[in-house]
Amino acid sequence: MDVSFFVFLFGLSYIFEHMQRPLQKAWKEYPKGRFPAVLCLGILLVAFDQVLVELDDGSLPAVYRHFSDMVDFRLDFASPDGRGAVINPSLVVVDDPDDPLTTKVHVAARVHWLSSKQEADIYVGEQEEYQGKLVTRIDNVWHSKLVVGDISLSREFMWNWPTTAAKLDVPLKSHQLTTAEGESWTRLCRSDVFIPENMTVIRKIVTGPEDPRLTLHNGRIVLSINSVPPVIDIGFGDSYADACPVTVSQMYNAYLYPAVEQNFFNPTFVTPNYLEYGRKQRAEKNWISFSHGDQLYYVYSLFPHIIAVSDPADGRVANAFETSFNPLLSLSRMLGDAELRGSAQAVFVEGSEALTPNYPFSHYLAMFHAHDENTNRYVILRTVLRINLHSK
Repeated sequence: MDVSFFVFLFGLSYIFEHMQRPLQKAWKEYPKGRFPAVLCLGILLVAFDQVLVELDDGSLPAVYRHFSDMVDFRLDFASPDGRGAVINPSLVVVDDPDDPLTTKVHVAARVHWLSSKQEADIYVGEQEEYQGKLVTRIDNVWHSKLVVGDISLSREFMWNWPTTAAKLDVPLKSHQLTTAEGESWTRLCRSDVFIPENMTVIRKIVTGPEDPRLTLHNGRIVLSINSVPPVIDIGFGDSYADACPVTVSQMYNAYLYPAVEQNFFNPTFVTPNYLEYGRKQRAEKNWISFSHGDQLYYVYSLFPHIIAVSDPADGRVANAFETSFNPLLSLSRMLGDAELRGSAQAVFVEGSEALTPNYPFSHYLAMFHAHDENTNRYVILRTVLRINLHSK
């Protein structure tokens, strides 16, 4: 701890020690001045608190340079209609086959905002003794929609971009997803919580997919998302449970654009494939995607280290590799209850002795993080996961 902190405490205690007795004397001798004094002190504290809020609004700096070759900066993408925040962006850079000096940057992101409403309703749920009774229903709506865009830039610009922090002015527009039945990907299964003590139903309603990830695979761009499953069309007399057997987020993938024209002006709707792999009672997300050879892979789990293989044409997925890595075991034990999770797609690196002397052959790089469900705290790890499927 900094020594200046103890100097501050000592100075503060010295001031209060010498102010306490005069203030006590004034408080006794001037009773009529007590209320104005308390009022002025309250106003002063509120004003001081407001100044602190304005000085530190809790936001991260737009640009933070660690050193000359490493910089964190904000991607200021704008929502197409100006509503909501653009979060979880994913980028893929594709070389232009007709122009060796040009690249095209493809972007996918999520536009998100929250709303809530409360109204009276009639209970319909699993607890028979409350059926038909009046309840208070609170709908917490997580508005979520997928946006995509692309822009052509020089290869020199993109080569220097990670260290220059230059702004990417990529125009974004909504990218429509449809279910297998041809309906819009907005009517998703919801999660309901009934509190019988105060007869309240709290519903979490999500209106679209989350966390888009782009991967260049066999010359085409694959979109991977996690989403609460769409409601299944059911027959008369079936229950909501039949329409929504799974109410937590699951993984899906699809080709982002048709093979003929890979740009966001193509109006063709995309139907994601359900990746039936992993758990159905807990949320599936944070799979790290990467393409190797003619296969699309996902790092499903960091520890144990499980890699799955998937076909984006139909969504088939199967176990490919499963290994154990002692450093990840040690890290998992050190973090205690925190779970190691993946992050964005892995990036292919053409290694060499000059550029990557510690890993001088072709490999993949990916970041990951840890999440503690007990405290809902996230720990972003700067450790780099190296995926190597080449024989040395």
